[in-house]
Amino acid sequence: MIVVKVEMWPLGDESRAYEMVRATVTNTGSGTKTRGNYRVRLYDKRKNLWRETSIFNWPRQAKHVWRLIALALGRACDADTTR
Repeated sequence: MIVVKVEMWPLGDESRAYEMVRATVTNTGSGTKTRGNYRVRLYDKRKNLWRETSIFNWPRQAKHVWRLIALALGRACDADTTR
């Protein structure tokens, strides 16, 4: 599972950091060695599920993980599954 946390550092002070939101990208286990299928979930500041979507047939070794994260965030933010 890939976990992306967004933290706030008040006035740039890391010692006062707190988590604002979180995203998870979970391999569903239904892909192949070279192609992955993922469940994407975005959580609000109270850690409640906010949005979710899926990514199918992702070329795991051909593209960088940042591209997967960008796609995951874009799809989930545009998804019609608001909670």
